[in-house]
Amino acid sequence: MKNYQITIGYKAVICVSVKASNEQEAKDIAVKKFAQKKDTIYRNGIELQYDNFKADGILDMDATWNMCDE
Repeated sequence: MKNYQITIGYKAVICVSVKASNEQEAKDIAVKKFAQKKDTIYRNGIELQYDNFKADGILDMDATWNMCDE
């Protein structure tokens, strides 16, 4: 049996739910949370070759679903 290394290219959209006071804080928390957890995705023979991520889109779930306490 031979060992092979396979390269898989993909783009993904990952949603992280957080509670924050404002949008910028929410983005900062989400990026930090993802950065801490992403390494657990790549193990057991899966090696991350290129890594580039940022928080760009944001959705205010409370306002979207009319759940604001105001």
